Amino acid sequence: MSSSLMKKGWVKTALTLAIATFFTSYANAEQMAEVQQLRAEVQELRALIQQQSAVQVTVTPANTAAKELKLTTAGGAEAKLYGFVRADVSYQAEGGESIFNRINAVALDGKHNDKLYSTVNSSRIGGDFKTPVAGADIGGKVEVDFRDDGTVNPKLRLRHGYLTYDHWLMGQTTSTFSNLEVIPEMLDFNLNLGSAYDRRAMLRYSEKVTPDTQVLVGLEQKNSDNRLPTLTAKVNHNFAQNQGLISGRVFVEQNRAASPKEDVKTTGWGAGIGASYKFSPEFKMSADYMHVEGNQNLTMFANTAFSVDGNDLENNVFDVASVGATYQINPQLRSTVGYGVMQADDGNRYATLNPTANKELQQGWVNLMYAPSKPLMFGVEYVHGERETFVGVKGQDNRVGAMARYSF
Repeated sequence: MSSSLMKKGWVKTALTLAIATFFTSYANAEQMAEVQQLRAEVQELRALIQQQSAVQVTVTPANTAAKELKLTTAGGAEAKLYGFVRADVSYQAEGGESIFNRINAVALDGKHNDKLYSTVNSSRIGGDFKTPVAGADIGGKVEVDFRDDGTVNPKLRLRHGYLTYDHWLMGQTTSTFSNLEVIPEMLDFNLNLGSAYDRRAMLRYSEKVTPDTQVLVGLEQKNSDNRLPTLTAKVNHNFAQNQGLISGRVFVEQNRAASPKEDVKTTGWGAGIGASYKFSPEFKMSADYMHVEGNQNLTMFANTAFSVDGNDLENNVFDVASVGATYQINPQLRSTVGYGVMQADDGNRYATLNPTANKELQQGWVNLMYAPSKPLMFGVEYVHGERETFVGVKGQDNRVGAMARYSF
């Protein structure tokens, strides 16, 4: 590696540390130590790869100032290391006890003390690999972060870990029912109200039926004790010379629970449709709608999937939607305005059995994202929302957050 590349890498490393230090200056000394430890682990991993593998560094054109760290393993597979260090700070005037989005659990009747949060737990590191075998590609991904399912103490957590062969995928990754392609951008790490996102163990088949249309079908593990997998399917179609995308999704699963006499069952299902369209090089809009019965984890911030009522299961039934617009102010600066809403059926038995569950959630946000160069991203966001239970008790979410991220 040339001395100029090494100098550039040193400058980026120093800049990363400065960014993380700025945003975590609000936090305590323990969080500062987390940043230093995380950076040290990334540097040690890079050094180990360079010692044991033939590393090829590809420099993209100067206007992006981006680099990719690629290597060839002993078995001949091409691998790529990636990740980012991310620092978040958030001030909650009203809301829940979390730095990230918890619109479904904000304090009711204003019973919340304002609080400042800061963390680097959403930083992540991962690797992709690919190698041709018998006329088809074998690939895979391993990706981890330090969130430990959202607790304040950083611990290693597996996000993605899977293998691919030809059209097949086996392992853990984002559910096929996810709508990440068609939701408006949000700075918050927990995504917006109106998003469908869950990482699950699965077996999935995908096929491009036309150059612009892809079909995916999966069998996904719902939880550790379910007897039947969740059946999921999605169709994505690009249109208008890749200026737009439309996505349709469905899932069906079996719910089981113990009643006083026997195991009782009910069917959970859901369907969603969404689209995004770029009206001009600067302006894009996104919208999505879902109807769901008897599920709580494929869509973000939902009530519990069902309640046991004697020898019956009563499903939670709800609709959820989101809409947003993004404007690219200049090549480095963009802004998104978005709105999400969830409304549960308040006329069924589930509402009677769960009076403190959420009848309606609303959330609006506006953000500004600044990328001075490709490895660096800064953002600031304001979020306001409201939670209302089946018995009419309300709570407000009112907060502002900021983020700095260095990608490698």
